[in-house]
Amino acid sequence: MPERTAFFSLGGILNTLGYTTPIIITGIATALSIRANMYNMGIEGQVFLGAFTSALAGYMIKGLPPVLHVTLCLLIGAAFGALYALIPGLLKAKLRVNEVVTTVMLNSIATQVTGFLTQSYLGTGDAYAHTEFIEQSARLAKLNSKYRCTTALFIALAIWLVLYFVLKKTKFGYEIDCIGKQWEFADAVGMHVSRKIVVIFVIGGALAGIGGAYLTTCYSSTYTDGIVAGRGFIALA
Repeated sequence: MPERTAFFSLGGILNTLGYTTPIIITGIATALSIRANMYNMGIEGQVFLGAFTSALAGYMIKGLPPVLHVTLCLLIGAAFGALYALIPGLLKAKLRVNEVVTTVMLNSIATQVTGFLTQSYLGTGDAYAHTEFIEQSARLAKLNSKYRCTTALFIALAIWLVLYFVLKKTKFGYEIDCIGKQWEFADAVGMHVSRKIVVIFVIGGALAGIGGAYLTTCYSSTYTDGIVAGRGFIALA
């Protein structure tokens, strides 16, 4: 039975955790914005950019030790995810533009642009569109060579622990909670809501970018059009 395969054998558990890891990361990114009563529907597009740019870094940069190369790929994915999320963040903070509309539109742009580049200038010309395979040094280590679970699982858990601490134990977490409940009041008492909105979007975009980088540094070792497979939207669920 599928349940036995997924949960009642070591291989099944490791594969399940491997498939789950990017959804944990993108789910955290989504939860952060929802906590502030904002709906970042652009996680999907931010994952696309994170996956695409980390794949480029994975094969264009050569000669680095594995720890440094993998870290660099994850950081590049996070940076591009954050920059892309900055656009709807600024529109929401400065002009009060509805974030659902802007993020959904930006999803389409991200998917179309990365798809075009993969099928043309940055593709390999093979039967299916994909970028060059990343260097071995850019691939995250697996916990067991036979299965999908990698050390990225610990990165996902570390992200969760840090965010949990921030939301529950810090002033910034308290302010996010207040903004989610009544942002006009939060702004009136000096919480600088516009600034916090931008920060929330940027953090969420960075996490989504890391989720995308996981897909290329762990999951497939290359970027293809179908690699994201709706994981940004699954995170909303």
